[in-house]
Amino acid sequence: MDLTQNKRELKAILDSIHTGIIVANIENGQIWRVNPKASLLIGDTEINILKHNISFYFEDYNIAEFGTSFESTLKNKINEKIPILRSVTSLTLTSGKYIIESFVDISDRIKAETALKEINEKLENKVKERTKDLEILVEKLKNEVIERELAEKEAKRMLDKEIELSQMKSDFVSMVSHEFRTPLTLIKSATQLLDEYEESLENEEKKDYRKRIIKTVDYMTDLIENVIFIGKTDNDINKISVKEINLFEFTEQLIADILISEEINKEIITNYELNENTFFNDEKLIKLILINIISNAIKYSDKNTKIEINLKSKYQNLEHNFILFEIKDYGIGIPEIDKEKIFDLFHRSNNVGNVSGTGIGMSVVKQSLKILNGNINFVSELNVGTTFFIEIPNQIR
Repeated sequence: MDLTQNKRELKAILDSIHTGIIVANIENGQIWRVNPKASLLIGDTEINILKHNISFYFEDYNIAEFGTSFESTLKNKINEKIPILRSVTSLTLTSGKYIIESFVDISDRIKAETALKEINEKLENKVKERTKDLEILVEKLKNEVIERELAEKEAKRMLDKEIELSQMKSDFVSMVSHEFRTPLTLIKSATQLLDEYEESLENEEKKDYRKRIIKTVDYMTDLIENVIFIGKTDNDINKISVKEINLFEFTEQLIADILISEEINKEIITNYELNENTFFNDEKLIKLILINIISNAIKYSDKNTKIEINLKSKYQNLEHNFILFEIKDYGIGIPEIDKEKIFDLFHRSNNVGNVSGTGIGMSVVKQSLKILNGNINFVSELNVGTTFFIEIPNQIR
């Protein structure tokens, strides 16, 4: 009677628990007791459940640990796996030793966790999208800032260029007015003297005044040639006229013309190391280049010193060759501070003293050589002299 009573009480206890309970024999796993909650979760009657071994419902039955709670699955009547939170304990009764499986359905919790995970993933994706959009916007703003900075720099460069051009224009007007006024005054004075005192002047005096006029006119002609060249447009400048040049005759005549116009008796030594005397290029531009270089050599060196002019043939290959003009003087030289600026328009070295000049000749030389695809270099030492190396290609036709 006591045993029957205990069984009834045990059944009543199991039935009242809201957690699924399955009691099975620990030795063979045969199910001995099932409470209503377990039957409900499995979806089968107690009678049918008691027919099975406990491993039928728990696939990981053999690896279960006593006294611990862990997530697992419960197989129901239709072979669905229900997620559960499960704990395993052992029980010893007079009839034998048993294992007690207790479990609760955590499907809702898993669903909630899955939903939360999906929401978090969506949120993370949204954050990534927004972050990407923000990065794109930031990059776009950076590019706009860079473009604005470049635009500001370009605007400043244009403003500086405009200021520079304005200053150059002012310098040009000032230079032209100064450089033309003096020779024009000289020509006018010499002409007036010849006109008013022609009968009383000696022949040598008349000859001297005429030489002054011719020399001044030649000076103005060279000056005008430089000014016209500077004032030409790119389209006008780039139109070169290639013709055959006899280098010996061309150079000797050029030197003679310069000496006459400069009205000096300076020693100019020429040396020719030419494979061929015939050369093809724009005679006018070459003349403009050499006149400016040689005139400067004469102007900035003492009359007792000499000037050396060497012409050499240089070959890159049979189809491409050029002439190297070396023009050496023993004059005042170019200061280090001015060496990088001598080809700038209106620049004059700080050691020229009272020697007159316009500051445009070397700029004309540089631009002319650019048109001819030529090149110019120089070496210079103060109070020792300067040597210019001018390379001009042979435009063979």
